[in-house]
Amino acid sequence: MSSQETYKRFARYYDLYVGNFKADLPLYRSLCAPEHHVLEIGCGTGRVLRALLEEGCRVTGVDVSDDMLRVAEAKLCEHLEQGKLVLKNHDFRCAPLQEQYDRILVTFFTFNYLLTASEQRQFLLNVRQSLAANGVVILDLFYPQPLAFPATSDQWQETVLQADGHQVALRQKRRMIGNIEERIQIYADETHQDEIVTRRRYVSKKQADALLAQTGFQSCQVTNGYTVSAFRPMGKAETTDSAFVCMARKPASQQTRSSTPDLK
Repeated sequence: MSSQETYKRFARYYDLYVGNFKADLPLYRSLCAPEHHVLEIGCGTGRVLRALLEEGCRVTGVDVSDDMLRVAEAKLCEHLEQGKLVLKNHDFRCAPLQEQYDRILVTFFTFNYLLTASEQRQFLLNVRQSLAANGVVILDLFYPQPLAFPATSDQWQETVLQADGHQVALRQKRRMIGNIEERIQIYADETHQDEIVTRRRYVSKKQADALLAQTGFQSCQVTNGYTVSAFRPMGKAETTDSAFVCMARKPASQQTRSSTPDLK
């Protein structure tokens, strides 16, 4: 199945699956201010965009799915009409945007959907071109469930998703194939049943640090989960046993790359 078809199917269920997730919002609010021009890559149906708009930020959201963007447009039409929000279909694997942004957020494991190291490097190179001097990139990276809980690997799990009177049954299982997590999800309601297969590449803290350095970023910091107060420089002894967030800065010029400004 093509990625376009996958996201077309997933758009129907996306808000049910993650619409109420809020754990990451305080982190983005703390790192983005109204004076910042903010870009969210992988904006989906607008969950993070709404939180940033409520903080007074000027925001652009991009996604590779027209179906996701149509939902976001319907939910955030007032902000679009007021000129506070721009939505675009854009793939950073292929090209940068011409605009320059102070903050670029790669949210909710979007980066993990890049399945090769070369894709990841090209993505970050294009992100860097769209980042203003001294701008900050923030990557939200996952820790695969089969690694965190090996007993669940390749085992079906069932739950019921509910929102606004809509109820959907979900069966899903995950397994690791090398460093790729394969996830099979079956969504079913009264009128539809969809099987959606997605794959995500696991990236450790050290690998993320190396990728950021290779693509011209500096001053990489990391925190487990979304704890803003726990951001710290990437150390040699860092291990990866949970989801984490990395942030790094684009240097103002070649001459300033030796500096290590505070990213907070």
